[in-house]
Amino acid sequence: MKRILISALLLVGLVSHGATRYVSVTGSAGNSGLIASSPWPLSYALAHVTPNSTLILLSGNYPSIDLSAQNQQGLTLRSQIKLGARIVGTAGLQGIATESAAVLSNIVVDGFEVVTSAIDGVKFTGPFCSVSNCWIHNCFGQGVAAHNVNRTRILWNLIEHNGTDQQHDHGIYVAGTNLDIGCNVIRYNRHYGVQCYDSTGDVADVHLFNNLIYGNPLGVILWSYGGYTNSLIGNTIVSAANNAVVLNGGVCTITNNILFCGSSYYPIELNHGAVARTDYNLVSKRIAPSGAHDVQSASAGFVNAAKGLYWLTSGSPARGMAASAAHATTSFFGQTQGTVTDVGAFQYNPLLAADARTLDPLPNDGSDYWLMLTSDGNRR
Repeated sequence: MKRILISALLLVGLVSHGATRYVSVTGSAGNSGLIASSPWPLSYALAHVTPNSTLILLSGNYPSIDLSAQNQQGLTLRSQIKLGARIVGTAGLQGIATESAAVLSNIVVDGFEVVTSAIDGVKFTGPFCSVSNCWIHNCFGQGVAAHNVNRTRILWNLIEHNGTDQQHDHGIYVAGTNLDIGCNVIRYNRHYGVQCYDSTGDVADVHLFNNLIYGNPLGVILWSYGGYTNSLIGNTIVSAANNAVVLNGGVCTITNNILFCGSSYYPIELNHGAVARTDYNLVSKRIAPSGAHDVQSASAGFVNAAKGLYWLTSGSPARGMAASAAHATTSFFGQTQGTVTDVGAFQYNPLLAADARTLDPLPNDGSDYWLMLTSDGNRR
């Protein structure tokens, strides 16, 4: 088995070397903006930042953020407290978006709750952008969208209950090159959990890793009519009423995943000449082609799927069957990992196996997937 390492970066501003300003819903233009006790209002801050600056938003409800000015190039938007700053969609607008004709790059969105956006929750139209540590839910379009861009990173987000169109609205809807989609929980969205499409641009070097994807009508679909290579490494994808993964063209490395599908469907469906390089996957139904180390089982041995607990039990068939060198360099919990033993998004952990919480929905009360104690007693 070829060694596969996916670099997963902890995201801070990729080009963040401008001023840092604080923002509050009760801020004043007469304040300095330099400290949390003297914040600016959001509209004033967006008009007066310089390129590559950071805006730290204090807790409260804010309107949609439409980034369109060149002074906002390289802007980092960060909630001071994770999920404390809440973006409540404004009529006719995306939740947080770069929509400028002069494309904005290196935009970082970190730690927000984005809810009831009239269109997409977060949308990027420029390269080198990222969204992380956000809860994006109940938006009328996609949870996260990024069209024909490169180096987009979507990491450590809870993306759920988005979309109104049962054919076109997805948890994540992206196209481009060198896209990293990792360590997210993507559930209960209107159509696909993740769609990487090829209708207006090539999909190449897209990496999905350590994601938990369940409760969507369909799991993951990858289009690559140009025949490019993409990968799914270490994901848990459960699509109870449809296919777990659909490939339309291209070549996809599929390793160390748990792929469960509906009884009349397939863990992996191949169309338009797609090639799947599969091995070391736990599947609910035999796949073709099948790797020598793929394992079929009627049960994945989850702790309690009805409560959103897709951790592994001690007797799970996913344990001990992984290709140890095929993994992301960072785990679902944000810890550096040099090897893996178990397939799926989560390595076995006795603390997780004893979990009795209900992780559906997330009510901001400690039920955060990423606040679970891990075996070394740390929290991400």
